[in-house]
Amino acid sequence: MVRLISYVLIALGIYLLVRAGYDQTRGVTVEPLRIQAQYYRSVFAPSASESEADNPKLFGEYMTTHWVRAFATVGVGCLLWAICGKVSVRRN
Repeated sequence: MVRLISYVLIALGIYLLVRAGYDQTRGVTVEPLRIQAQYYRSVFAPSASESEADNPKLFGEYMTTHWVRAFATVGVGCLLWAICGKVSVRRN
């Protein structure tokens, strides 16, 4: 079961990496999902998408968040996969 979760996380992370690369190439991205979205959306409502030409600083912050989340997802998936591999080797 954990091995399946690791495969799903790796696949999701690869999808997020491809999507972040596509957004970076075209120069337009959407606001990353925030954990405390309710508070921030009521106080400050940014546009649905940001372009690099219009606001390069905000675009950079959004893309940094997308890249970090994508690499973290792949990393956690690989870590789980490695742990499952060690456990299965010890059982044999």
